Amino acid sequence: MKVLVFDFDKTLTYKDSFTQLCCQRMLHMTRWWVFPVYITLKILSKFRLISVKREKEIAIYILFPHRISEYNKICQEFSSRIKLNPIVNRLNKAIDPRNRVIILSASPREYIQPLFPEIEIYATELKVDHTGKIKGIDRHPYGPAKSEVLVAQGVTHIDEMYYDSHSDEVLIPLCDVWHKVAAGKIIGTYSKL
Repeated sequence: MKVLVFDFDKTLTYKDSFTQLCCQRMLHMTRWWVFPVYITLKILSKFRLISVKREKEIAIYILFPHRISEYNKICQEFSSRIKLNPIVNRLNKAIDPRNRVIILSASPREYIQPLFPEIEIYATELKVDHTGKIKGIDRHPYGPAKSEVLVAQGVTHIDEMYYDSHSDEVLIPLCDVWHKVAAGKIIGTYSKL
């Protein structure tokens, strides 16, 4: 069985989907202070003054309803607006009972799953209390956490990986072949073989 791992944002999509969703939410808000706060969060995480996980937790807190049912509804509605790029054709060709195809992403599972209902997806998942209130992020597969998530699922070897950024390169030691993607095209293929 071949194991194929695909990143989601800027690998199967052209843009960062969570940023798109947040911008869409800001367009519908009347609170003027939200945009500068969101931009500040992006800058703080870019310069590693806060983690990307913390940036997303605060963005979810200020931009979304605090009930998981309402958040899920927003994500599912957004899912249909995500523009996939041609790399998705490689993913679709890989879907076969003899393969294990995985999407591994730091974006929310709630809008990836409707696009790929038949594929294993390991993505950001939220902490929710017993009343259905969002309490933060439980799992955030970003950087080193990507390999931890895969190993927890029994994946210690990847036959082929598709990715776009430096944060995904933590998985290269597990890979036989890895393809770097930009703007919907493979810009480099590398192999241990």
